[in-house]
Amino acid sequence: MRHSFGRTLTAVLGVAILSFVAMLGTASAQTPSQETPQVPTPESVKKATPEQVAKLKQDVAEAVKGMQMDMEDIAKDVEKNMGPVVGTGAEFSAARYKDGYAFVVASVRKDSPAEKAGLKMGDYVVAFNGKAPLMNGKDALVTVRTAKAGSTLTLSVVREDKPMTVKVPAVVLRADKTAEGKALAASIRTEGKEKLDKMSTALDTLVKAVEAGEVGLDGLRYSAEFKAYAVVMSELDAWLSKKSEAVETLLK
Repeated sequence: MRHSFGRTLTAVLGVAILSFVAMLGTASAQTPSQETPQVPTPESVKKATPEQVAKLKQDVAEAVKGMQMDMEDIAKDVEKNMGPVVGTGAEFSAARYKDGYAFVVASVRKDSPAEKAGLKMGDYVVAFNGKAPLMNGKDALVTVRTAKAGSTLTLSVVREDKPMTVKVPAVVLRADKTAEGKALAASIRTEGKEKLDKMSTALDTLVKAVEAGEVGLDGLRYSAEFKAYAVVMSELDAWLSKKSEAVETLLK
């Protein structure tokens, strides 16, 4: 789940902001802090049609629901993935190798058992404990991830076309942080709900202004309602960054 928290919700927020403006026919999603052209005059403002309003309501409802679901999924991930981590200190990526499959060593943590055993980035691992990886490599990853601390993994490695055997001990790479994970997940749920409720209220206010004809298509991003919405989104983005950093800290 590494890096998923900030990336997932930031992506959803980005879609929400851009689609909100794009569906109403404006040129781009600009926040109040950006330089903007002259505000359209009342005579030039194009009001939304009933069909556009209906589409706006639908898209907003789907965006909010999607963000709520993503928030809950992330909270569950935080709860489930903060237990002790046992491994070698090497990261692997599945790849084709000759007529079969192997794993490429993508990274080796400094001073880790993998580094001390001589494993290097770019090495091909063609077998884990004597078993060659299958097509999707899940079987090989299970071998690594289920290894017990103190056990030794025997890797059949090919480096520059030269086969070799590397024995790597499995150790505890990260202590059990289940309690901290549950506390963080609880704060994500509680604070996240408050943030999303505030965002939803700002969206509802903007939608109502569009529906009432108080905010037209061309003047949407200049309206007080949109500026208020942008402020809420900025606050939400800052909160996401803070929580993302908290998740990353626990994952170390």
